[in-house]
Amino acid sequence: MLVSLDVVSLFTRVPIREAMEGVRELFSPDISDLFQHVLTTTYFKWNNTIFEQKEGVAMGSPLSPVIANFYMERFEDVALSSAVMKPTCWLRYVDDTFVIWSHGKDELDRFLTHINSIHKNIQFTMETENNNKLPFLDVLVSRREDGTLGHCVYRKPTHTDRYLHKDSNHHPRQKRAVLKTLFVRANRICEPAAIKDELAHLTNVFQANGFSEHEIKRAFHIRRDTPAPRQEPTRSTAFLPYVEDVTDRIERLLRRHNVKTVFKPTHQVSDLLRSVKDARDPLSTAGVYKIPCSCGSAYIGTTKRSISTRIKEHQRNCRLGHTDKSAVAEHAFEERIHNINFNDTQVLSRTTHYYPRLNREAIEIFKHPFNFNRKEEGIKINRLWHPVLEKVTRGPSSPSEYITAYHQPITAQVDELTSATTSLNAVLEKVTRRPSASSPSEYSTACHQPIVEELTSATTSLNTRNSLETASVAVKVFPWKLRPRH
Repeated sequence: MLVSLDVVSLFTRVPIREAMEGVRELFSPDISDLFQHVLTTTYFKWNNTIFEQKEGVAMGSPLSPVIANFYMERFEDVALSSAVMKPTCWLRYVDDTFVIWSHGKDELDRFLTHINSIHKNIQFTMETENNNKLPFLDVLVSRREDGTLGHCVYRKPTHTDRYLHKDSNHHPRQKRAVLKTLFVRANRICEPAAIKDELAHLTNVFQANGFSEHEIKRAFHIRRDTPAPRQEPTRSTAFLPYVEDVTDRIERLLRRHNVKTVFKPTHQVSDLLRSVKDARDPLSTAGVYKIPCSCGSAYIGTTKRSISTRIKEHQRNCRLGHTDKSAVAEHAFEERIHNINFNDTQVLSRTTHYYPRLNREAIEIFKHPFNFNRKEEGIKINRLWHPVLEKVTRGPSSPSEYITAYHQPITAQVDELTSATTSLNAVLEKVTRRPSASSPSEYSTACHQPIVEELTSATTSLNTRNSLETASVAVKVFPWKLRPRH
């Protein structure tokens, strides 16, 4: 009989004390103390309340599967050695166990009761074969009449066969990797008798996801293992948003300088959805921030700690008059006419890595020339990038420009919107008005041509806006050019 056993919520119910006994048998006292410290200092926040995890290991921690395996090895030794009837085969992967049982259903129920009585936290659920078949992980194991086992790829009934589509905004290498991965999985899991049907299924699935027959055959082609030429280790890695025919050319340039390129999609579905986690304070993360002043200027700063911590330091320096430690305090004490609006602090970017933070800070300082940052702070942007950055929204450089930039354009924008609305209404009126024409050519002259002309005029302003968006994409594409000036 084929049986599958699964531990209920293993990670959150691992007994820490018993697990540490196994750790101390394998490691020295100082390493064991490190394990003890990590496993007993797990905290989390929910509904503005901080909790301590008293039992189990943290979900997502790289140490959790290691500790769970340590404990389960000791657990299964005790369970199997003390069982009256033992399984013919016992193969465990973390919390899932594949079992071959040859003692009947009644003895199997007694065996399940036995292993569930060893520790109250470790409880197993059981699934037995159905029609001589049993799914285990992503493998469907089948029992033949002669007692041998067959195996092929298993998919849940809810599986939709939806993968990365051919038309998705991903680098072609990533799309080919999807095809290659599923092909390799089929060859590793399926027995020879089942591989043909699995490849036929994958071919239909990939075609439904937009891939051509040539692309599928190319991915299914097995290359012989040949020793790869020795390459120098990469100097660094550049993470770029994938823009077709743009960033792939940049990749070829970076490859000449031994720089590895990793492409990311420009937009993801998760960007459009609300996070299921509790909302975090924007100031609780690292990144780039902006502190405004009553005079209209602002301070642009960056920190690797939480922004709220850095804000408190600025406030303390202002309170104690430490103008040498903070440009914000120096500005606040200048003629004592400035009121720093700490409560209106904005998070401009949540970038955590060092150089991306410095580059983003330099860009924001360039976009806000009316600032009171010290000249020696941060890095300088290469002048080659000034024309591109000037096309992106830039703040005022003086109080007079502040009024001109933020107050006067409002009237112009209202007039522009009114004009665009009037133009579009005229187009709609002509669309809904039936022309009097005695022939198709007169109908086209009376209706179609004026509509095309007015639509072209109405979309002129949109073309200007699109050029600004293109400049903004260029800034995102070429961030590594913003190097410190020595």
